[in-house]
Amino acid sequence: MGANLPEIPDSKPRQDIAGTNGKLSALGNDFKPSSIATSANDSGDLWRLGSIAVVLAFLVAPLGNFANAIALAVLLVAALQVILTSAGHGPAAQDVNRVLIFLAATIVLIAALEILNPNIPTLQVGLIGFRKSATFLLGVIIGLGWLGNPVRALRLTWWCSYATAMISLVVHFALPSLEGLIKRTAGEATAMIGDSAGFSYRMQGLLAGPFHVSLLGAFLFLSALTPGVVASRVLRLSAAGVGLACVLAAGVRAGFASVVVGVIIIGFYSWSVSQFVRRMLALVAFSTLGLIVRDPIIEFARKLPAIRFTIDHGLQDKRFTGRFQSWSKALDMIQRSPLFGNGSGSSGDTLEQYFARSDFVVSHNAFLKYFVEGGIIQGILFVLLCIGLAFAIRPSRDSTRLGLAAGIPMLSFATTGSAVEAIPVSLGLAIILGLCARGLPAAVGGPVGLPRIAALPASRPERFITRGSWNASASPNRGTK
Repeated sequence: MGANLPEIPDSKPRQDIAGTNGKLSALGNDFKPSSIATSANDSGDLWRLGSIAVVLAFLVAPLGNFANAIALAVLLVAALQVILTSAGHGPAAQDVNRVLIFLAATIVLIAALEILNPNIPTLQVGLIGFRKSATFLLGVIIGLGWLGNPVRALRLTWWCSYATAMISLVVHFALPSLEGLIKRTAGEATAMIGDSAGFSYRMQGLLAGPFHVSLLGAFLFLSALTPGVVASRVLRLSAAGVGLACVLAAGVRAGFASVVVGVIIIGFYSWSVSQFVRRMLALVAFSTLGLIVRDPIIEFARKLPAIRFTIDHGLQDKRFTGRFQSWSKALDMIQRSPLFGNGSGSSGDTLEQYFARSDFVVSHNAFLKYFVEGGIIQGILFVLLCIGLAFAIRPSRDSTRLGLAAGIPMLSFATTGSAVEAIPVSLGLAIILGLCARGLPAAVGGPVGLPRIAALPASRPERFITRGSWNASASPNRGTK
């Protein structure tokens, strides 16, 4: 993987690529064509601290508060390095990236100060609440200012997500006793779903709950639809299958919604007009066929408790109507303390037991969460950050579309739950959002799967993507006819 590609004779004249420095300026001085590494072992190709932070966060997720506190400390150091670097040169120094990094860093700072809020019962609770609120933001900062090859960062984060999902599936279906041994702060009721027709346990795997599993599954399924990221067709099919299995086994309705909406949106942005029309016609045909044989389909869907709830109870389902009560209580808490908030953790999932004598609410909405905990200033900053990320991952800046695959599930889950607390899944998605928001050039995605050389369009002949390496010295006509 680290070896340079052999030269291939080419009788056609090579094009001057000096003018591409401006196009690649968004990647900083380390990624200009004159200095792009052709070897994966190049020292500028790998950001060790960032890579360690990502892998460590995924590895220690099931191991309890102490191990996760260490992972949080490493994330803080990595984010601090990015913040300091943003004052100089490199990808973090772009104007757009600098603004987004400043917004995220300010929210983290407010969350840190909110640990001392009088409403927080103990310092330990405040620290746990800070981790729940800050991890997603630290991931955004790290992604925006990744101090190495963004191709490697995308691949690393994707593989961590894929491996976590695969192992979780094995644990859930083949080693259920091991799944039960993992200590979780959420009660057993979180994993159980059912009614008078029967109860079942939802998949948790290595993660803290079904919510995490479903979010991860929706991302993996949608990532299989994105161009230029997962090169191997076999791996794409595997990712789609693993992701869909996680969504089905977790039984979270936001996961089903994310998959449906994501397929439509990614299809609209990724396919040509003719491709989109053909696929929409195929969708209409399948939908018509589904209406004809709807009874067997409904019978199969009713085997999934989350869908059965929706069919039988509609909007009267307590898991849904309870959201309205939580949102109302969250708004009341914001009104009582609009400027200073109620402290980090006062709207954190699974922390209610510590707030017997303090104000607390499970807001079931990521946006309300930041308004409750840090006041209107923190809430507004978080809204602005999300708007900035949404504009920054538009297809003209993110050719991989992986930002859409990460952003759609995050937004869907953030509407009805605290998606930012779904660690380490939310951390991985935050890093991907940051990497895609920084502005990736065409075909930068490179293969996540099997090694190959990806030939670029004629309009971008100067860059050839190998397995994590950018080879600017290759002939512009190589791989083309």
